[in-house]
Amino acid sequence: MPRAILSFIAGLIIAGIAIGFTQRLNLTPYPIPAGIDTNDSVSLKKYRALIPIGGLLLILVVRVVDVFIGALATAVIAPRSAYISCTGVGRIILAKSACAMITIGTPTWF
Repeated sequence: MPRAILSFIAGLIIAGIAIGFTQRLNLTPYPIPAGIDTNDSVSLKKYRALIPIGGLLLILVVRVVDVFIGALATAVIAPRSAYISCTGVGRIILAKSACAMITIGTPTWF
């Protein structure tokens, strides 16, 4: 049981690192324009309206990869409880992504 808990925490940390890294990679083809305040949700909504469809799809692909990396880490650390730990990591990242989508807003097709 302690190994399962530690694997869950490690999976969240590794997924968080992967999210930070992949978000920086996502800003390479679609940089934030000057004048956009990333701490202001209204400003971020304006920026989101400027992102092409390819950029939004890239965000979706990046989230899937990040969840996979976090789940893989939990499965490697604690293979006996991999199902529970992996789904837990996926649920936490899904909740985080849903909060971001509610705050910033997304297109209806997304």
